[in-house]
Amino acid sequence: MSDSLSEYVMDTMTSTIKVTAEIMSSFVPIVATIKILVEDIYKIYLNVECNKELCLIMMDRVKTAEFALEQMMLKSEENKEYFYENEYSLSLNKFVNVLKDIKNFVEKVSKIEGVRKFFEANRIKQTYEKLTQEFDTCMKELHFTIAIANENQRAKDAQKVD
Repeated sequence: MSDSLSEYVMDTMTSTIKVTAEIMSSFVPIVATIKILVEDIYKIYLNVECNKELCLIMMDRVKTAEFALEQMMLKSEENKEYFYENEYSLSLNKFVNVLKDIKNFVEKVSKIEGVRKFFEANRIKQTYEKLTQEFDTCMKELHFTIAIANENQRAKDAQKVD
């Protein structure tokens, strides 16, 4: 091989590595925030006082999304066209907000006991449905196909919530 071809290959590899590093560095704070939120939700689940099944459903969903995010980051070179899109960044930020809402929801429902639980059951169900819908929308926007619950699982989860 000629020196110019070897030089071209090295330049291309260097350029690819730089671009990937640049893309990833812009998402590191968001990814770190997501990981912290997922960990917080998991800790809440471990200390749940009531509504354990509901908290488990939400915790499972966010843990699955965390795995999907990790997989996407590992395959960043293959998926770099998504990272370039401004919409992707907006979707990640929207995802962070949904995780914050899920964390607040899980925190609240994990402490509701007794008669109060029955008075608030309808509101809890509506909030759950809203959050799962927003969560699924984020999963689709972020191309986290592994994290999108199938229809059967959603139906089982909804039945448990009922």
